Amino acid sequence: MTNSSIEKEALIRKINCVYHDAEHSEYDERHEEIIAGEVNWWNKIGEIYFQRKFQNKNSFSLLDIGTGTGFVLRTLMKHLNNESKVVAYDLSQLMLRQAKQNLDSIGSNEHSFVCGDAEILPFADEFFDAITINAVLHHLPNYKRCLSQVKRILKPKGILIISHEPNNKFFKSSLVRLMATVYKIIGGSVVKVSDRIQQKVNNELILSSYIEKELTKDEIIDLVEVSSIAEHKKIDPRRGFNAQTLLDESLVGYSLLEVTSESTFGYRSKIPFIKVIQHAMKYLTEGNGTLFSMIVMKP
Repeated sequence: MTNSSIEKEALIRKINCVYHDAEHSEYDERHEEIIAGEVNWWNKIGEIYFQRKFQNKNSFSLLDIGTGTGFVLRTLMKHLNNESKVVAYDLSQLMLRQAKQNLDSIGSNEHSFVCGDAEILPFADEFFDAITINAVLHHLPNYKRCLSQVKRILKPKGILIISHEPNNKFFKSSLVRLMATVYKIIGGSVVKVSDRIQQKVNNELILSSYIEKELTKDEIIDLVEVSSIAEHKKIDPRRGFNAQTLLDESLVGYSLLEVTSESTFGYRSKIPFIKVIQHAMKYLTEGNGTLFSMIVMKP
């Protein structure tokens, strides 16, 4: 690894930390597609995989990597017994503070909050029964390093849930990429950096000597959404992931229990005939959505 690549990775980590610090109080409002759109899926996960598989296990332990405001844990708490040990882990201290406010008011599980890098997990080998990673991998400079750490700390027969990640299968068709590009041009919904967040990010990065000149909003998104596909100026199918790739590259030997795909294409859009476009996209992508989620079990 060259010095420049090391510096690039360090910048990606720092900008994600500062960006999510700046976004912590408005994250839930800005990401309704997660907070409102995926609660039913996570409730199903809690019922099927936690209540049934671990219902008789008194020492059940769960790690939520990149916990953000605590959405996943807020949803899963009702499916865990009171003896469960829950760890919320995030790079952003302000996100963890927000998560603590949200989680302290519900449930009586033993939960703790740890600030740290998803690629360096400070836990003992084979420590957790289950690990959740929701909308995190595409922010990391080296997601394979994260998954290597996850494999180390997950117990045998433990459950790993990876969700809300950009699905590059959706963008295989050049026609789909063209439609997605046009959709963005005419005002489609994508991640937008506010003036306040841009100023906060630039001020912190300059003060910390990570950059010398201010970043544009597009440059910020390029670094925050490093492996996203549709959030950059140009649709790039070389970014993103899919379940099979993660299995083949990083989770060899793990059993695939479930894989699902959903589309946020057109979510909250006011563009006329968006439903028609959504149906066309589903046909052209052979049912693949813009996002995928997967559940695997360690051997």
